[in-house]
Amino acid sequence: MIVLMLLATMMACSKKSEKVAITSIEWWSLWEPEIADQMIKDFEAENPTIKVVRTQHGDPGIWEAMVVATATRSGPDLFFNWSGAYQESFYKKGGTVSLNDYSRQYGWGDRLYPAATDQVTFNGNLTLIPYGFNAVGIVYKKSTFEQLGIKEPATYAELSAVCDKFAANGILPFSIGGIDTWHTMGWADAVLEQFCGPVLHDRLNDINDTGVSWNCPEVIAAFTELSKWIARGWVDPNFAGVAEAESHMPIYTGKAAMNVTGDWSEFNIGDAGFDSADFGFFPFPRDGGNGRLVTFVSGIGLCDFNGKERTDAAAKFVDFMLKPATVNKYIPMMGTLSGVKGAPVEDSAAILQQVNKYMAERDAYPPTDGVLPEETVEVYLRLCAEIILGSTSPRDAAQRIADSLESARASAD
Repeated sequence: MIVLMLLATMMACSKKSEKVAITSIEWWSLWEPEIADQMIKDFEAENPTIKVVRTQHGDPGIWEAMVVATATRSGPDLFFNWSGAYQESFYKKGGTVSLNDYSRQYGWGDRLYPAATDQVTFNGNLTLIPYGFNAVGIVYKKSTFEQLGIKEPATYAELSAVCDKFAANGILPFSIGGIDTWHTMGWADAVLEQFCGPVLHDRLNDINDTGVSWNCPEVIAAFTELSKWIARGWVDPNFAGVAEAESHMPIYTGKAAMNVTGDWSEFNIGDAGFDSADFGFFPFPRDGGNGRLVTFVSGIGLCDFNGKERTDAAAKFVDFMLKPATVNKYIPMMGTLSGVKGAPVEDSAAILQQVNKYMAERDAYPPTDGVLPEETVEVYLRLCAEIILGSTSPRDAAQRIADSLESARASAD
């Protein structure tokens, strides 16, 4: 009897001394650290055998890091990215994996909007979970418009008149952060939409459409318009030295009138200590029809650099992100719209409510960096600022983009 008791005690002690195997995964994140860390804490509480290590990145640094990771086959288990050329490139080069099997395993397809997943599906393969489904337009402070008796312009002609009135009264019409080239691209895309019209604009952004060229009168006219902005007083001549994050405060303080940005302004406005109810949002207007919204996806992709066990654990973390309880808790904290069905939009989130309304009633198109090949995107991003600064002529810029796209087509053959 004593021997049996001793054996039982030894077995119990042995079980207590056994260590539970922990799978550690790395997440390259662009989310606010406080939000990401709280989500990790919630996940690890439910999944004690998985440890998530967050590495914080900036924009566009996370792209640059993923380019290196893809080339060296050494990097994270999951990462933040946007829809577009870089995401497609990462997938084609093996930097991120198809999520189809995991989507079937966890039922993700039923939880996501097809309009969002379509933007990150290549050759039938889902490559990014669309946690954010973002829309871009113009954000302005209502009191800045009201003090000059200005209403939201419905056409480009009205917008031009509004800009001249602001400039004449010492208020900068457009605030641009030229250090971050995607921000300058937002303005250039909008002007192209006006001068080319939706049909031609979409054709220009289709690499398979060889029946049109960027070196055309409509594109040159759009670039010519952009080249006049500094002379007309519509933009700060020193915008190329301003970061996108710095471009918001002039709007908040009334020193500038408008900023091209997106639904995430809900978070930025609140984070800066202002009330989003004091701000308005509208699509960039055009003559001859309603202005379309720019939409794109931001979300989470998976890598297989570190073996299947870690990729499986990363997929489990993504599945946790998509659960209703997680979505209901964190999407409001992020102040963004989502590609996840049922994600809440709070009544107090004034910008999100306005954007959501436009998304339901307006057509949309993707940003240029969301559709053209990576090498052409890099040329276009660089030229947008040069056109406004006047260092590259509109005609030369149009030709350089056309040449780059032709080169990309030849490389793809």
